[in-house]
Amino acid sequence: MIRGTTPTITFTIQNQDVDLTAAENVYVTFVQGITVIQKSNDDLEIEARTVSVWLTQEESLKLADGSNCKVQINWTYLATDGEVRRAATEVKTINIGEQLLKRVIE
Repeated sequence: MIRGTTPTITFTIQNQDVDLTAAENVYVTFVQGITVIQKSNDDLEIEARTVSVWLTQEESLKLADGSNCKVQINWTYLATDGEVRRAATEVKTINIGEQLLKRVIE
């Protein structure tokens, strides 16, 4: 991902048993150093095993050029015993590419 841009990033969960459309809450968290960007529910396009998200220019400009950014999906769901449970993916990394124009553009 190039810093400052707003691409749609789509994650696919390999576990065939997961159905994120039945989740109570879904969160996608990006972390790079002390920078944390969190997206949830209405910020996401959610299908059974895929989550699509995009960052605003302001959000992606918070990330540093040439460094990896960690990303993880967490979700809560109602188990068959009536209890709310939490699940998560493994942490993945996205490389943040260099941006020469280091400001928001219209």
